[in-house]
Amino acid sequence: MASNNLAQEVPLLIQKPANVSTLDYLTSHEKPRQLHVLKFQHSPTNCLVKLHGLWYDLTEFQDRHPGGREALRLAAGRDATIMFESHHVFSSDKLIKYYLDKYRLSPEESAHLLTLEEACFEGVPERQELLDPFDPLSTSKFGNDLKQRVREYFQNLARKRGITLIESTKASPAKCRLMASLAVMWAVSLVLLVRGNFSMLLIHPLMAWIFTAATFHDALHFALSTNPTINSVVGNLFPYLASPFGWYHQHVIGHHPFTNIPNRDPDLLHGSESSNKAIAQYLPFDARLALFFMTATSLGLGLQNELFLVLGVSRSYNGVVPRIPVSVVKLIRVAVLRVVFFLVSFGWPFVLLQGMNLGARFAFSVVPHAVYSTLFMINSQVNHQSEATKSARSRDWFVHQVITAQNFGDSSVGGLTWWFHYLMSGGLCLQMEHHLFPTVNHCHLPAVAKIVKQVCYEHGVPYTRAEGYGQALAEYYRQEKKESKKFE
Repeated sequence: MASNNLAQEVPLLIQKPANVSTLDYLTSHEKPRQLHVLKFQHSPTNCLVKLHGLWYDLTEFQDRHPGGREALRLAAGRDATIMFESHHVFSSDKLIKYYLDKYRLSPEESAHLLTLEEACFEGVPERQELLDPFDPLSTSKFGNDLKQRVREYFQNLARKRGITLIESTKASPAKCRLMASLAVMWAVSLVLLVRGNFSMLLIHPLMAWIFTAATFHDALHFALSTNPTINSVVGNLFPYLASPFGWYHQHVIGHHPFTNIPNRDPDLLHGSESSNKAIAQYLPFDARLALFFMTATSLGLGLQNELFLVLGVSRSYNGVVPRIPVSVVKLIRVAVLRVVFFLVSFGWPFVLLQGMNLGARFAFSVVPHAVYSTLFMINSQVNHQSEATKSARSRDWFVHQVITAQNFGDSSVGGLTWWFHYLMSGGLCLQMEHHLFPTVNHCHLPAVAKIVKQVCYEHGVPYTRAEGYGQALAEYYRQEKKESKKFE
């Protein structure tokens, strides 16, 4: 049960200096309460989790968690209510109740506990709003109806295939065959790239993106397999975007539960507007946007943000997602591996392609990264950064996930155009469905989309869809152009 250290006196609440912005305060200031909870309450080994206002000591349950220890550690020290609810739609309510009853802490044991977020946001005027942006999920009629119908769909699918309910939500045999085919094409393109084939400057990053979108993303949402080891291994195979450690903070802990919520969603700090301050006086908007697209993964997500997460004084991802309590050894390993990947992925042509001139070797060093980053940005930014989605808000978490996301392409029509959008985006073109049911493999999202669209219609919830890449990118461009004017 809870350690005696939990009773250590909590430091007094300090206030944010009036002349410092909330974001600057979150990213660049140490906070006594944050240091306190990391020293006395939330350690790299224990697992104290807050769900629906109650605390649970899941330390001894970590290695027994059906989703794996790695998944449960994402909740350590947090109010993980939203993550918990969105990741257990298809789990046994009876089994969940059994374990929660077993590991619940008494009011006396949990009286001094603070979540990582409570400590991180200390002294911020809008602290309570940041900590509690949504109404209780159980009160959503829209959400309850949606979950029931999607669950019924997978129950029928499970019966037809003779598998468990949760197994029916993971990669289908057809999806596994697709992943195998993509793996072969990616491997062949990599070999040809290393041999100096110039066509691979474009083909290899394209194959790397399609393969990553079809595997890495699902694996780190625990949507690839019911086997935690498979999800973990596959998630570690593709360091192009980020390490799993960085991706969990940015995407699973931050972006998904708190989509487009300022100072909760780290993705809002990845937009080109955040890069414009430093370079707006030197480059026009189109050039800045192009530069941002070409460097976002290799220099931003994959290096700068990871090192900030490991080394930053705020002990957080972009100042808004407190870091999972981990050992110093783990942090060093993450930082070293990211630096090594950066050096190897940019430096290999200068070692292996000695027969080429310096310009050609430079092209093999830079172009694949730029193309891969651009593909990632095209498929990720259009989902939440249109004018309508960026300003949308709802206290109903399920409604919020729908109105802050934008699908593109039409799954109901099918045909080559739809499958092009679906394959190229790795299923991200069905963003609403993915955000509502993150543990469902994207091979099932077209079927889920029919249910979501119908339930949205019945409850009067807007279901926003762009016709395709062209319309989605145009809306994104207009929004970014509008945002950029504040720096010009």
